[in-house]
Amino acid sequence: MDKVFAIILACVCVSVGYPLSSQSLDGLQSKCGAELKEAVGQMSRVKNHIGSVVGSGSVWEAFRATDNADGYVLDRFSAQSSEFPTDAVSAPADKAVCAIAPLEWWADEAAYGDTLAMDLHNLYPCDIAFVQSRKDYPMGEVVNAQFDNGVALSGMGYISGIDVNLWEPADEYKGDFARAMMYVATVYPSNRFAGLGVNFMEDNRYPTLNAYARRLLLAWHYADPVSEMERKRNDAVEAIQGNRNLFVDYPVLADYIWGKSSSQPFEEKVDKEPLRSTYRLGDSRIDLCHKLVPADAKWTVNGIAVQADYIVPAQLGVGVHELRFESEGKTGKLKIKIVE
Repeated sequence: MDKVFAIILACVCVSVGYPLSSQSLDGLQSKCGAELKEAVGQMSRVKNHIGSVVGSGSVWEAFRATDNADGYVLDRFSAQSSEFPTDAVSAPADKAVCAIAPLEWWADEAAYGDTLAMDLHNLYPCDIAFVQSRKDYPMGEVVNAQFDNGVALSGMGYISGIDVNLWEPADEYKGDFARAMMYVATVYPSNRFAGLGVNFMEDNRYPTLNAYARRLLLAWHYADPVSEMERKRNDAVEAIQGNRNLFVDYPVLADYIWGKSSSQPFEEKVDKEPLRSTYRLGDSRIDLCHKLVPADAKWTVNGIAVQADYIVPAQLGVGVHELRFESEGKTGKLKIKIVE
């Protein structure tokens, strides 16, 4: 006989969850080094590229979802504040698109022209003056700045004692861009790199990042942990192109691929937070689980079937929403409230 549960949940703790179910992580468990990198790369493939040339309307339309601060461009490369134009697709006159990993680094760049160059995990809005100064330099510590706007630098630095052109982000974004580069190196490895990419990448599928890059990115990754802003951007990019940067969701992956744990098997248990009555619009996710609900239950929200094992508050909006579940022999419903 079906049972209907009236679930009244009262909890004031903050939502902390993971975007993947434990079953989704099965393909990563017990792997390390090259094998783990390959598995993460397969899991992170883009499902829906925004699909046109960099700088076109579709990119800037996407930025309105991924890098929007109350109508202003969230520019991690400059303190210059600019509003998004009202036409919903254009770029502000003083902004451009910055690829953390430039397409010019790939000797076979034609193979990635409509993928890497259109991957929002690799693309950020930025100040035109910065991107013109940065060119296709790799990241690093700039010791002799030729460009400095108070947020980002470009100029001369050292790789293995040799003078090279580099760019350096602000400390608060070093981890963000390190994880973006780790994502790119995992999803888009190559057997041939070109241009300034040879200062950062190796011609192989593993480790792909050279010794200098591994030391730099791991140091920045550890020094600047994942922020809520970064998690929200990951959610927004997933909503558009259907994939996530797993180094944001699981920072420890970097250590098991390139760090001190690269010879040890990765094991990660995902702990989901049970449903509660109230969430905030800015919470990263709502896990569809509760001790009274079978783990294999199918869910609907406001009458619409849910394909994942979580929902995103920002996609529902402020208000009261009805959740229903159905499993063999059990059905039920509850309401949750999303507030500002």
